[in-house]
Amino acid sequence: MSWKRHSILLALLISKLGLLVTGAQNVTLTDSGSTVTLANGIVSAVITKSNGKCTDLRQIGGANLLANGGQIYFDANGATNGGASLYDPFVGSAYRVVTNTPTRVEIALTDTDLVGFNAELHYTLRSGDSGLYVHTVWRHGPGNPQVLFEQSRMVIRCDPNVFTHAYTSAEKTGQMIAPILLQTNLPTIMDATYQLPMNSGYTNATGFTEDHFPVYTKYDWSDYMENHTLHGLSGETTGLWMIMGSVEYFNGGPTKENQKVHGTDTTPVMLWVFHGQHFGSSKIEKVADEPWDKIMGPYFIYVNSGTSAAQLWQDAQDKAAAERTAWPYSWVTETNYPIARGSVSGRLHILGESSSNALMVLAQPGSYWQWQSEGYQFWTRAAADGSFTIPKVRPGNYTLFAHVPGLVGEFNLNNITVTADQTNALSVLDWNPPRRERRLWRIGTPDLSAREFRFGDQMRQFGLWWRYVEEQGTNNLVYRIGTSTATNWYYAQPTVAMDDGTYFSPTWKVEFVLTNLPPSPAVLTVDMAGSLAGTLLTTVNGSSLSNVSLTNDASIYRSATRSGMFRHVEWSFATNLLQIGTNIISLYVSKPASWTGDKPVQPVRGLMYDCVQLEAGNLITTPEPRFDHVFANGSDLIMQGSGGLPGGWASLLFTTNATLPMTDWTEIASSQCDGDGNFAFTNAISPATRQNFYRLKLP
Repeated sequence: MSWKRHSILLALLISKLGLLVTGAQNVTLTDSGSTVTLANGIVSAVITKSNGKCTDLRQIGGANLLANGGQIYFDANGATNGGASLYDPFVGSAYRVVTNTPTRVEIALTDTDLVGFNAELHYTLRSGDSGLYVHTVWRHGPGNPQVLFEQSRMVIRCDPNVFTHAYTSAEKTGQMIAPILLQTNLPTIMDATYQLPMNSGYTNATGFTEDHFPVYTKYDWSDYMENHTLHGLSGETTGLWMIMGSVEYFNGGPTKENQKVHGTDTTPVMLWVFHGQHFGSSKIEKVADEPWDKIMGPYFIYVNSGTSAAQLWQDAQDKAAAERTAWPYSWVTETNYPIARGSVSGRLHILGESSSNALMVLAQPGSYWQWQSEGYQFWTRAAADGSFTIPKVRPGNYTLFAHVPGLVGEFNLNNITVTADQTNALSVLDWNPPRRERRLWRIGTPDLSAREFRFGDQMRQFGLWWRYVEEQGTNNLVYRIGTSTATNWYYAQPTVAMDDGTYFSPTWKVEFVLTNLPPSPAVLTVDMAGSLAGTLLTTVNGSSLSNVSLTNDASIYRSATRSGMFRHVEWSFATNLLQIGTNIISLYVSKPASWTGDKPVQPVRGLMYDCVQLEAGNLITTPEPRFDHVFANGSDLIMQGSGGLPGGWASLLFTTNATLPMTDWTEIASSQCDGDGNFAFTNAISPATRQNFYRLKLP
């Protein structure tokens, strides 16, 4: 058989498998005056110089993926010199070619007054890449006005006839709502939120109104940033994706929620919201002439082809993993983009507790990391033993924060220096979280989330707040310590409108029994997972504690079921407010008197809880566990002790040779301490062993 026939058969086989084999071709730049075209033999992109918009993106030989109303554009929201906040589209006042080689072309467009900043928008096409890299550089300094910077984003609107599937995470994939459905004069019940017909054909999971009409909202597709590096849209044979090698430049850190994809009445949309306040976090404020700069990106717009939507999604995930590995990109030449990075490692140790899965965050010194917007953040989760490594960190000075699931409080360590090409090995970080002599009770798990409460584990959807009224009516919630469970406590305590023109705000009561009064002081802690305006009024057996004003992070009415912005509040009071017998602590969110006009469909006030707990006594600085009673019960040895950490753990070590070092003793049991720090072990006695030695250990 000739080589020619072999080649024909191979070509037919490749064709049947649906594979595309393309040799790397040179990158070209074609300047047409008002537009510039970048191409590399795989994809091409047409960019308008005057506004930075990409109006034509296609695979070579294929159709424009931005047809029928599509485009790629960059914009921002903000105010200058104390004026009103305005939407500001990017306007290119200057164009330059940064790099033009056969392997890489990069162009830059400049807007000298984008909400008061000098902003550069860069497009980069490399040889062999099926897509574009984009990044923006923000600068403020001499000559720039006073600014209030609220939002910046990159938006892709694409052909509605091609892209019908949406993806934001492994748990959130499905149908993209068709524009034609949103063009049918649907009732608009909130910002980009529509009441759908009962049989709309939109089959993706959605929320409901109080009257059980299905609801579509753009916030359904939002996601948290901790593990997010990919979202996108696809048809059956073509996909278009937004991929991030890193999310270090987004504001708000790992718990920040951001919009990813959504439908409109013209096109499907996907977007990067690099800096925003949709679910909390802070604005950026600069006085006139104040120096500041930040690079957002580069991020990758990826185009792929295949034979099914599932194949496209898997390929996009593989590509995202490759981009994470390649970060930081060696070809970036920006002065505020360090390619040489460092890392931070260590082990978080908490006496009497596990530090497994601790959220470790490196952020700028100063404010709480969730509120930070100006700098960069890096994070990871600790291993089972509390060890961690945060890689690929920009050189600089940071504060290390740690939140440990199950523990109230936060660890932080200042003056963490990161040096290029070095690891800052912090070794063991000992933390003694604030705990008191007695924990009387706790509702929920402190983990910055309401996920364990009723409906908190549901997929994000509009209207879950109505479930309280559906199930409880206008009754108050009564949570009985010892019998109620986390699923009796709802994910949100909402204030909602009723049909008679009033608002309903339920009182949530925690009922508990005391057989004796605990030591003073008593400390009530409320960790909020999110909040929505109003005032939290709290009483202990009818006696009022200080009121707390609630901030609005918009998380509840924008369909969050887990969290918005975290907040820690505690009240210290004398234990004479408590009594032997039944006690009641009440939590109530203030409500407006009435409403007029159309009945509000969303809660107007409320909060989501992370956890609520009551402790008493002095702060514990050093636990002193001890055996109080040791006795035989048949063939078992019972060991009871006290002095541990309330809710913490104690371990029992064993050996037959007391001269051995402690590292050679065997851990044979562990016991969780009760609210008073008491613990107990039961250990079988072996008749063959003449003498045993035991020792207590806290983790």
